[in-house]
Amino acid sequence: MNQIATIPKKITQAGELVVMSRKDFEKLLRRIKAPAPSAKKLDRYLVKSLKELKEGKLFGPFGLAKDLAASLRSSRK
Repeated sequence: MNQIATIPKKITQAGELVVMSRKDFEKLLRRIKAPAPSAKKLDRYLVKSLKELKEGKLFGPFGLAKDLAASLRSSRK
């Protein structure tokens, strides 16, 4: 969004008023109205992750990045 002007509550007497271009306003509306792009996919991944957690298929926690890297290298084999 390029230019936005905010008008103080004193002037509007109802809260702050924001002025922006129609194009930016329509972009904002589309973002607000759009559902999460992959909510269903995320739910599937969460279900799968919780199942793997119950089965004990997890690694970590790791205190250092090098420990994580070593674990990743060893799990490839």
